[in-house]
Amino acid sequence: MEWTQQTIKLLSQLLHTLSKPIKAWESFCSLNGDINYFSDIDLFSGRPKLSQRRKLALGAISEIFETLQGFEQTLLVLEKSCSKSADLVGHKTSSSTQHFFRTSKVIDSCS
Repeated sequence: MEWTQQTIKLLSQLLHTLSKPIKAWESFCSLNGDINYFSDIDLFSGRPKLSQRRKLALGAISEIFETLQGFEQTLLVLEKSCSKSADLVGHKTSSSTQHFFRTSKVIDSCS
């Protein structure tokens, strides 16, 4: 049970840490996000190679964040699984304890 609780705590910390840059990237890429700042560069730079490099760089960054989002989903599934396991173990422990006390009362009443 202790191991499961430690694992849940670690998963929660990892999810919290991972969610910050993912949210920042989503905000950056949103309709009113700062990514729009780069669209002006294309219009006024007159340098098609710069525009092409920008697109490649943003595409590569986007792929990295897609990978991070996949990791986030995996961590969420693991956290849910660990929580279910902890609930089941807690329920079984609680049921076993209740059964023990009921059995003890029956034995005491017979003696």
